Amino acid sequence: MKRLVIVGDGKCGKSSLIRRYIQQEFLQDHYIPTLFDVSTKQVETENDQMMLVIHDTAGQTDLDSLRPFLYYRSDVIIVCFSVDNPCSLVNIKDKWKDEVSKYCTDVPIILVGTKSDLAESASLDRCEKCKLVSRIGHTMSTIIGADKYLECSALENKGITEVFEEALNLAIARDIRQRRRSSIFRRGSVLLGFAND
Repeated sequence: MKRLVIVGDGKCGKSSLIRRYIQQEFLQDHYIPTLFDVSTKQVETENDQMMLVIHDTAGQTDLDSLRPFLYYRSDVIIVCFSVDNPCSLVNIKDKWKDEVSKYCTDVPIILVGTKSDLAESASLDRCEKCKLVSRIGHTMSTIIGADKYLECSALENKGITEVFEEALNLAIARDIRQRRRSSIFRRGSVLLGFAND
């Protein structure tokens, strides 16, 4: 089982991303603020099947004190912003980076620009803004130390599967690193034990 926690500002597309991945549907003009929802999906890996547990979080500031409970034992954090909302990108640096780094040390992070369809279908001025936000998204992923930057569109079902496949790959890679560290530590302890005899 791998736990994914998805965070970001309210209305940035977190729930639509999850709904499209789990239920293969998109609800147009249907926004219900999330408190905390959990979805699951059985996925195939190279060698096995694995359960993904996906935590959808509230982006509203009045629920900030509850979110840290979800970070505990998370395997990957997916931080979202909407490419048509520059404020949600600014909040990645001003809010989400600090919150995630405070509660999630050594947990892989994916920065995801949602609503990428708006960059392609918008008027020229708006389109240029969306493209600029996308370029800045790449830079922001470096600033916050994200392991990956991706964009997706729940409306057009583009990039959705890639977000969750990348999250699963990062979670598995993290497990391998932790097992290696643990093995090295045990071997070092054994060697030190012999040296003291």
